[in-house]
Amino acid sequence: MSKYAPHELGSRSGSAPPQQTHMDIERINAIGTTLADLTARTDALRGYL
Repeated sequence: MSKYAPHELGSRSGSAPPQQTHMDIERINAIGTTLADLTARTDALRGYL
């Protein structure tokens, strides 16, 4: 049994304001871009080393 109430589990079933959802999308996109950049840098370093 979870110690958190269902509304505290991060469900986005229509409960988040549209602005908050938009900010989440932007944050997720930024994280994805950063991960892609780090992956490319890692591959370049592996080739160098």
